[in-house]
Amino acid sequence: MSEPASGFPASAPLVVLDTNVVLDLWLFDDARSTPLRQALDAGALTALVTAPMLAELADVLQRPFAQGWPIPPAAALANLKTCARLVEPSRAAGPPVPRCTDPDDQKFIDLAWHWPAAWLVSRDRAVLRLAKPSLARGLRIVTPERWAALNTPA
Repeated sequence: MSEPASGFPASAPLVVLDTNVVLDLWLFDDARSTPLRQALDAGALTALVTAPMLAELADVLQRPFAQGWPIPPAAALANLKTCARLVEPSRAAGPPVPRCTDPDDQKFIDLAWHWPAAWLVSRDRAVLRLAKPSLARGLRIVTPERWAALNTPA
């Protein structure tokens, strides 16, 4: 594992966001994700991203559905980059990584598992099915709403 990047508190929990959650946060401006976005903006969480994850997001943001939202697609990518730490996926030895039934989502699980991140935030059912087996490792796999419920004072 590498040292924390400058500008990011070493104590801020690490979080991995799947592509659909990033779209909710910074393209669709989904109100259900507002507490998560506020935590990221405030530096209370540090998002981990890899170059392939950023490339996937850039590709998705080029698709027709991404046009016409109040936030330009390029701004969504830029907003993620302001609160994210670009890392290399770790190939460290350790406990076996849970396998996702959707191979396209495995990169998020691998990254969260090997760094290790405190949170993997997703809406994908295949990813969410891995929540229980990941708890033993300390990785909490949740939706943005569940993250907010667990981290927002009552």
